[in-house]
Amino acid sequence: MTPRSGGTTRAGPDGPNEDALLRDDERRFYAVADGVGQYRGAAIASALAVEACHEALAGGRPVDDALRPWLGRAAGRAARALHARGRAEPALGSMATTLTALQLVDEAWWIVHVGDTRAYLLRDGRLEQLTRDHSVAWEQLEAGGITKDQLRTHPNQNLLTRTLIARREDVVPDVTTGDLRPGDRLLLCSDGVLKVLDEGRVAESLSQGDDPQAIAEALVERADRLGLTDDATAVVVLVG
Repeated sequence: MTPRSGGTTRAGPDGPNEDALLRDDERRFYAVADGVGQYRGAAIASALAVEACHEALAGGRPVDDALRPWLGRAAGRAARALHARGRAEPALGSMATTLTALQLVDEAWWIVHVGDTRAYLLRDGRLEQLTRDHSVAWEQLEAGGITKDQLRTHPNQNLLTRTLIARREDVVPDVTTGDLRPGDRLLLCSDGVLKVLDEGRVAESLSQGDDPQAIAEALVERADRLGLTDDATAVVVLVG
């Protein structure tokens, strides 16, 4: 199965853009990161995270290495990259970012995830969220205190419980997997998209057309028209 991808990012109204994305169809690797805006160096943190994770996976999996620890170490490499930069430049010592990376292996998808950047799968017209937000609001959702509809605009949605942060050189990511089928459509997106678009609109946009770049651009454009409040980034992967 051959993937085709597209991706785009747009700064929110307050700029500059602190999101980062990476697409590599040849190695079947895709990532989105959202720098945490209250810390200096947020844009540097997001760019470092996607690049370091990509470098960790680009060489391929060692023959005797299981997939889950291999992917977990990729997130660890991103954490160490932030930590090293923070030690070298103390002004960046508190920079932080989310990271959601997708690696396609044979007939499976694998996701490494920290923070509230999300991954979705659209299959047979049904949209499924593949990640869980590492936020206070998500914990309230899981405890039954709020509904999924309330989650999108809940004030605790921005209170993250897990990120990559320069103060630490390690991280405990979520690593998840599932089967991959022809016709699947995968989306990685920052929360700037999801603060504006509900999942029904996301599914509708993701199902339109067969050009992944056009789909990604239309998704972010739709969010922009409805009033972005944050940076918005989308990476779309179509599985042939």
